[in-house]
Amino acid sequence: YEAVSWDEWFYQVLHGKVFNSCVAVLIVVNAVTIGMETNDPDAKYLEDTEHVLMLLFLSELTARIVVFRWEFWDTTTSEFWWNLFDCLVVGLGMFDWIVESMMHNRLTGGIGLTFLRSFRLSRLLRIFRLVRFAKRLYVLAYGFLLAAVAVGWVSFLMAVALYICAIVLVRTFGHMESSDPDAAFFAERFGTIQQAMFTLFQLAVQPDLTVYRNILFSRPFFCTFLIFFIVFGSFGMIALLTGVISEAMFEKNILKSEEARLERESMLKHIARTVADLFDSIPDHNDKNEVSVDQLANVVPQIAKVFEQHGLAYTRHDLICMVKLMDTDASGSINRSEFIRGVLQMAEEVRPRLVMELHYDSVSYIKNRMDKYDAAMDKLILRQDELMRRVNTRENEVLKKSVVEGLQEVLGEAAASALPGASDGGGGGGGGTDG
Repeated sequence: YEAVSWDEWFYQVLHGKVFNSCVAVLIVVNAVTIGMETNDPDAKYLEDTEHVLMLLFLSELTARIVVFRWEFWDTTTSEFWWNLFDCLVVGLGMFDWIVESMMHNRLTGGIGLTFLRSFRLSRLLRIFRLVRFAKRLYVLAYGFLLAAVAVGWVSFLMAVALYICAIVLVRTFGHMESSDPDAAFFAERFGTIQQAMFTLFQLAVQPDLTVYRNILFSRPFFCTFLIFFIVFGSFGMIALLTGVISEAMFEKNILKSEEARLERESMLKHIARTVADLFDSIPDHNDKNEVSVDQLANVVPQIAKVFEQHGLAYTRHDLICMVKLMDTDASGSINRSEFIRGVLQMAEEVRPRLVMELHYDSVSYIKNRMDKYDAAMDKLILRQDELMRRVNTRENEVLKKSVVEGLQEVLGEAAASALPGASDGGGGGGGGTDG
């Protein structure tokens, strides 16, 4: 057990989900209070509730400034702008409270009271703080801002289309002769560019042709124009806006992608921990902490349950084949890391990283085999050199022994042939003396 200092404890509390959830609840209560106070501005208890909430928000901001210190003002963090926004909201609230307490009795009407009431609208900014604590709401709000840019371009395209169509209608039907029975009808709706654009905008928003029923069949060109305009200008623009907003809010939303990435990483970590415990629970590990393929085949149902808990698609045949292919080092048994990586590869499906891991495993396996072969060859060469040295030494000794034996034999023969001659000479001399 390791003791935690007060600073670390407060830091963990302010970053904890419980504290942030409580702040989010206070923001919701403040929003409800603002709405009730708007309906009943003379209610004293609502004003007191507003002041209590203001003190709680001030205490929360002060605690974060004191505990986080310079981290609160660090411009490199993603929380910097939210911290500035909190300071602005709380500062405006305190200023509103002070001004109201000091000048409420003096401002009984006129511009001053109107200014004070308008300034109270700044309390609505507190509701936007809820976006900070609700992650999914923040993602949707960020996506809506992205969609607003795309909607602006679509609106500009719509305005250009309305302008062009208005010119066509004004030049065609806006200035008809007074003798035409429909001249007043067209002059009222398509007499000028502004009138024509407004009329076409109404048709795009609400394509109601009831007022045009009497003149549609008598004027085929106008009828055809309205049909094409409603199909492409109304239905087409609605479909375009829907697609653009959907793409901006969900497909191109960076926060949405980041959230999905974090959720997937959390899922994979949970799967890794679960299958690691599953591997440790398998009995009869060998001395290298490895198990056989047959032993792992018995835990396939537990692996299937893990996949089902996380909504991953699988087949029993794939799981059985996965167990057989986990032995990446071809050792005949599977260790803990091979088992975890095999399950994660099955969970992640086909991804570029998995292809890279497969390439790395193949190259590593071949390299390890080649290193073993090189070491074995080096040992074999050394043994061969040692053997040749011994053979050469043995041959030299045999040759030396043969030479020595040959010399001894030659010298022995030479000595044997010399000794009899010397004996004969000695004997003759003796005989001469005797005579």
